[in-house]
Amino acid sequence: MTITSILRRTFYLFLAVTPCYVAVVHAQSEATGDLTLAAPYGIPPAVFNASISRTVRQSAVYVPGYNLSAPEGFGPSGNGSAVVGWQLGVAVADNVPLTNAAAPGINTAKVIDATTLWLQAPLGVEFLNSTAWKLCATVFPYVNMSAAMQGGENVERRTAVSDSSDSSDSVSGDDSRQNNGNCGAWLTDQCAAALNENALAYGTGADGSCYNMTVPQSCTPFFMHGHGNGTAVVLDKNTLADGRFYAWGSAPTSGDDTAALNSALSHVWPVLLTWIQFGQDGKVFTANSHVSCLAASSNGTGTATERGTFTSAGKPGPVPNQGLAALFATALALLM
Repeated sequence: MTITSILRRTFYLFLAVTPCYVAVVHAQSEATGDLTLAAPYGIPPAVFNASISRTVRQSAVYVPGYNLSAPEGFGPSGNGSAVVGWQLGVAVADNVPLTNAAAPGINTAKVIDATTLWLQAPLGVEFLNSTAWKLCATVFPYVNMSAAMQGGENVERRTAVSDSSDSSDSVSGDDSRQNNGNCGAWLTDQCAAALNENALAYGTGADGSCYNMTVPQSCTPFFMHGHGNGTAVVLDKNTLADGRFYAWGSAPTSGDDTAALNSALSHVWPVLLTWIQFGQDGKVFTANSHVSCLAASSNGTGTATERGTFTSAGKPGPVPNQGLAALFATALALLM
C-alpha cells in the first residue's frame, strides 16, 4: 500500500439509530456518541470496551456546568441554573486489539492506543430535561503539539505543581504538572477566548443546533494545518448516563509501543462544552460555552473516576445503561 493510499480520507456515516465512526486507513479514527454502540476503526464495541477497562492513566478537571433538570427559562440569563461539580475527563488505554475491526485495509493483528473523553455530573443534576436543555461537546483532536509546548510562560505554567499532586502516580517525568483545565497553558489565553466566542457565534444555531466548528485565526498556530475542525457531539440522556462521549484511536502499531503510548498520554485535548437552555416559547433562552484542555499525563483537579459501563484501574464504574434509544452520531471528515 502506498503512502498516498495510506493517508487517503475515508469516513463512514451510519444513519438513524446506528452509531458512526470515522476511519482514516492506517492513520487515526474517532467514534462519537454512545460508545456502547460505536468504537474507533469499527472495532466491535464489546471488544473495545473490555480493552479500555485497562486504563494506563486518566485525569479529570472541574468545569463550569448547569442543572440540566431545571425547567425552561429558569434563572436570570440562565445563571440560576449554574452548579458546581461537573467533571470533564480523559483516559488512555494501550494495546487495544484491532481484532475483527471493520475498517477496510486495516491490519487486524495490530493494536492501538485508545483515548476516551467523558463527562460526569454532580449528583442530582444529571437528569436531562430535554425540552429545556441541550448540551453539546466539540472536540478538537488535531492539536499541533510542537507549537503547544513552546513559550517560556506556557512551560512555566504547565509545570506548576499543586500541593495535592501525587508524585507516586506519575507515568513519566513530566506527569507532575497540574492541570485545572485552563487552555492558556497550551493554547494561549487569546486562543481559548476566541474558541469560546466562536462556539456561540458559529457553533450554535438559533434553534439550538450544534455544528462542527473551524478554529479561529488566533488558534491556527496551535492546530495541525488542514485539520482545524472540531467534531460536535450532542450529549443526550443515554450518553450522559454512561458519561463517555468520544473515543480516539491512534495509528495502528505493534504491541507495547512505548513511543506511541507516551504520545497518547501527553496529547492535549481542547473540549468545548456548550450549554443551551430554551425558554417556555421553545426558543433559545441562553447559551454558555467554555473550553477546557485535558491531557491524561497531567494531574487534574477532579477525582478522575472514569465514567462508563466498564471498570477502570480497579475503580467501579456506574450502573450500565441498558435503555438504548435513537442516538445522535456525528462524523468528522478528516482532511489530507
